[in-house]
This record gives sequence, structure tokens and C-alpha cells, in this order.
Amino acid sequence: MKTRTFVIGYVLALALLVFANRRSETGSTSTFRTVVDLTNASPNASLRHKAQSRAGETRIQAPSTYSPKLWSVDQIPGERLVAPLAIIHGSGSSAVSMEDVVHYEQDYGRIPSGAIVMARTQANANFSEDAVKFLVHARNVVGMGVAQETLNSEPDNYALSHSAYLLSNVANLEKVPAAGSMVMVAPSKLHGAATGPVRILALVR
Repeated sequence: MKTRTFVIGYVLALALLVFANRRSETGSTSTFRTVVDLTNASPNASLRHKAQSRAGETRIQAPSTYSPKLWSVDQIPGERLVAPLAIIHGSGSSAVSMEDVVHYEQDYGRIPSGAIVMARTQANANFSEDAVKFLVHARNVVGMGVAQETLNSEPDNYALSHSAYLLSNVANLEKVPAAGSMVMVAPSKLHGAATGPVRILALVR
């Protein structure tokens, strides 16, 4: 028993040493100055096991919303749930347009491949169809989010059909820089569910 305890302790110490060395090697590129919670609290926390939408609750829609042949919530690969974050401001009262995407990239540089893109708009609108097609095909985004309820519009369905998930009722986007952050999306692992509650954390450099 003592030998086993010693071995476990040695392995943990070695792991911590390796982690510390790797962290010092990577320097400031691996550090974040703050974490911003982008999640709205559920008004019905005791009922979270049910799949139907809750007003104001931050939720994820999996690609299986569009087709059962695509990923359900529990099937979305983990590597698609941690990604660079881009927050695009809508210039008007309608959806984030292709023109807004162009202006974003002029100001902040190219949206990283495999990013999650969030829209900040004044109206209950998502992304325009041409913006969605560009983000899905030219920037290979893995997820798209809005501060309102999703509309189940044609652009939404297009994103879902190309295996990008949707995030709705995202909070505190005004507290996160438009570029340079990472985001972690942590949905409840509901077997076979097309939608469910989600926790979203922005790691701000």
C-alpha cells in the first residue's frame, strides 16, 4: 500500500513539474487575464433535465436539429467545443451581414479557421444567409451564437446542415473583446438530444 501511494505521489509530482515547464516555455501566450461567463441562468434550474426550451436560458442547438443523421448534443466532438472566439457587431437593426463580416476582418484580421462566431445586434436577428455561407465555407466555423432566441431561419438551418451548432441567449458579449479570446462551450451531455442547456465561458487574454 505504501509503495502504491509513493508511486502515485511521484507520478503526480512529475506531472506537475512537466506542466510547470510547459507553461514557462509557452509564456504569456497561454495566460488569460480574466474569464467572462456568457451564460444566462436558467429560470427553471430544477427542470434542466427536460429538453424543451426555457425562456432566457442559454442553449445549444446541435446539427441533429436539422437532420437526425448529424451530431446530437452528446456527439459533438470535444475539439469543436473549445475554439477561438470572434464577436461581430451588426451595423444595423437587422442580421449581421456579409458587409459586417468584411468590416470585422478589416479591423481585427481574418477570422481563425474553426472559430466560434457570436453576433451582437440590436434586433432579434441572427446572421444573414450570405454571411453564414461565407463563415461556414470560407472560415470553417464550428459554432455560431446570438444574444437572443434562435429563429430557426434558413441561415440557421444552413449552418446546422453543415455541422455548425447554434448558441442562443448568450450573455455579456459586451464584456469580451471582439477578437483574441478563446471560448469553452459545455453542454449537458444529453444522449440523443438535439438541444439543451449550455454553459459558455470566454477566456480573455
